[in-house]
Amino acid sequence: MKQIHEIIRLLTGIMTAVLLCTGCEKENRSIIPLPELDPPASQGNKVIALVEQTQNQVALVDATTGETLWQWTPADSDLTPEEQAWFNLPDEVKPIYNCEYLLITATRGGVAIIRIADKRVMFYACPKGQPHSAELLPDGNVVVASSTDGTADGDKLRLYEVDFEKRFAAAPVATYPLTFGHNAVWDRTNELLWATADNVLNTYAYVQSEGKPALVLQDSYPLPEGQNGAHELFPVYGLNQLWLTTLGAIYKFNVATKEFQRFNASTTVNIKCISSGPADYATIMLYPTQSYWSDKLIDTGGRSVYQKDGYEIYKGRWLLKNTFSYPEDHPAPQI
Repeated sequence: MKQIHEIIRLLTGIMTAVLLCTGCEKENRSIIPLPELDPPASQGNKVIALVEQTQNQVALVDATTGETLWQWTPADSDLTPEEQAWFNLPDEVKPIYNCEYLLITATRGGVAIIRIADKRVMFYACPKGQPHSAELLPDGNVVVASSTDGTADGDKLRLYEVDFEKRFAAAPVATYPLTFGHNAVWDRTNELLWATADNVLNTYAYVQSEGKPALVLQDSYPLPEGQNGAHELFPVYGLNQLWLTTLGAIYKFNVATKEFQRFNASTTVNIKCISSGPADYATIMLYPTQSYWSDKLIDTGGRSVYQKDGYEIYKGRWLLKNTFSYPEDHPAPQI
């Protein structure tokens, strides 16, 4: 564990690299050319955080060697058997708090913050409705996007107050409608929450209302070209842009200009996640090869970056600081 922790600490000290950006043409359907070859991902420790559903696990893997550096399953926690079941079929993982913690959700209802060093569950709740993503807000609270599950619990955005001492949050402080909720991203510069609702991209202000935290819908941007089924929303590393995927396309959304730019890759259908990094990192994607999962993560040219026989991977993200959403130095609250 000490060796793994040292690797993770080393990773969190990597300075933010500057990405080269292709100039955006002001056309309705501007396409980002497919590069001949992604930058090699073989120098130094490049670690992927992923969720895998055959073992209901969250794992950190070395993209170069394929070695599993760290893993967590519900059985590793001190939760009750009933609470552990909330974390079956994990479907989201985000590095937070200087990459020393992970924010996860699971299809069976749960959301949690896990400390990597000792695998301790620092916060958890059960939003239900098939949670598919969550986001950490500036004050440490968490918002959860739940998908469509055929019940009243689905199609919701829920806001939770987080207390590391109490750990469990029995109920959200606020709930909002969100059709086909699959994502939520905090925009630190503009102090807005971004989240898609099937065929639109919404922004929300985060405010205090009657002494309680609340979200207020600000603007909605229709997805281009009649696209729907919005799934992934995640910052483009080093840029003021967001990756956005739908049932049939991948886009980069320019937060400043509010423009969608279509991204060309080897496949653009039903991409579950996409994660980029510094110039020597591949941009990784999860393209389902079986049902909604795959045993591998690929780059934008379709080449395998990480693969494990028998795995059912749903999402994978580089273990890198996300300065679009959080400060460069972002320690966790002390208890």
